[in-house]
Amino acid sequence: YIVLLLLTIPMFKYYVTDYPSIEAMIACGGYSAQTIYVWSIVVQICYFVISAYCGYMDHHYDKLRILAKKRILNPNFPAMKTIPWQHVLQACHLAIMNSAIAHFIFLCLLLPAMKARGSCSPLSQSSYMDYLKYPLVYFLVDFLFYSFHRFCHVVPFLYQNVHKLHHEWKHTFAVGAMACHPLEQVGVNLLSVFGAPLILGLSIELTFFFVAHATINTVFSHCGYDFVPVIATADPHDYHHHYFKVEFGAGGWTDRLFKTRLQDIYPAIYKKVTSNAQKDFMHMRSEH
Repeated sequence: YIVLLLLTIPMFKYYVTDYPSIEAMIACGGYSAQTIYVWSIVVQICYFVISAYCGYMDHHYDKLRILAKKRILNPNFPAMKTIPWQHVLQACHLAIMNSAIAHFIFLCLLLPAMKARGSCSPLSQSSYMDYLKYPLVYFLVDFLFYSFHRFCHVVPFLYQNVHKLHHEWKHTFAVGAMACHPLEQVGVNLLSVFGAPLILGLSIELTFFFVAHATINTVFSHCGYDFVPVIATADPHDYHHHYFKVEFGAGGWTDRLFKTRLQDIYPAIYKKVTSNAQKDFMHMRSEH
């Protein structure tokens, strides 16, 4: 799929050359339509490259039979001893489908909305306020994702017909970050990630930088390993998939605000989790 994404770049250039209306529709902030298209492809490639890396880790630890020692452990649930590769393949199929949907929605709906919002002004013409607003986007996206995500849990129709598909994966996998219903991909994931910079009126450059960062974060938050804290570690979302009523956000502060962290809802389990983590840390130190 990564190769296929790369092959679409020269194809897109060919159509833009023949159809100037496409160039006018997609060009933004002094950047050509092809540049915008390449940026959007690079974000998707980041998703699948990191997913492949985490998949290699799964394969490596599975082959060495040490998977249960490496992945996040949750009390009251059996440790994963082998990777259910058929289940991972299903997640891959959904992720590829939702990747294509996201690309289409961005070009046809989100990009025109950014133009209408005035986000296509070049970064060189931005004021210092644009840089001051950038940190706020992380708080806003956490609030938006928390709201949309929790709404999918509290409304039975939405959970049964839309969000339940994502929860088929109790053990999380990196590629499974986009393993969800297409309506969830658009109404929860895309609306949160693009909605925050759109509300704040960030420039096209800062928006793409943020979306790339958010993409990397969501892959690692689903990887099942407690390492590389990009914005938040993988633990909170892993807890969400196992305990269901906790950790709805994407950055931590909204869950803290509404007291829906694991330690708020299940304090006894949280004590077991932190106790196990401390034991694992001391064991790793003794091995070295």
